[in-house]
Amino acid sequence: MNLSEPLEGLTSAVEGAVLRVLARADVGFSGRQVHALARVGSTSSVHRALAGLVRVGLVTAESRPPSIIYRINRHHVLWPVIDQALSSRARAFDSVREFCADDLPEELGLTVVVYGSVARRDSGLDSDLDLFVVYPDGIDDDARAEFNYQIAQHVERVTGNEAQVFSVERTELADRIDENDPFIENVLADGILIFGPPIGAGAGRAA
Repeated sequence: MNLSEPLEGLTSAVEGAVLRVLARADVGFSGRQVHALARVGSTSSVHRALAGLVRVGLVTAESRPPSIIYRINRHHVLWPVIDQALSSRARAFDSVREFCADDLPEELGLTVVVYGSVARRDSGLDSDLDLFVVYPDGIDDDARAEFNYQIAQHVERVTGNEAQVFSVERTELADRIDENDPFIENVLADGILIFGPPIGAGAGRAA
């Protein structure tokens, strides 16, 4: 699934983005405003998507010359389904968090961070979910490999996406931070903390 635009695959990428924009707001937008906020497709493709959603009743259109103002219709019988689908990114992250909480002793101090295209919200249907896992020093190699495998399997079960797991121990992480490692800097800049203690100022932002 596209964890940046969860409705893609169930509907077109443009329609999914339009629904996301309108669902997040309590005010209406013109077609041009929707296009600017959706950051996908062309102005004409966004207007076509809006027209289709108005036709099925999920979006309302109010004439306010020179514009038409569009709003999500939260009374529509399909709205609860759309609302659930739009929240699936957060629920996927919650599922990974719960998996870690159920599978790991709290005192272990393991950290799991989502980074890469999913964290930046520029992933697609075929994108992997990139996980950065920080283990305590001296973790057993077999235990580390097994958890990496199990968390990747869990991600695929709940999202359909493959997971790429990159893991380090805490001392190695500290050394690479001191060395201004570009990869670690990207993780810290883009990363979303899913589980465990934070690893830096950046990797703890909202999902």
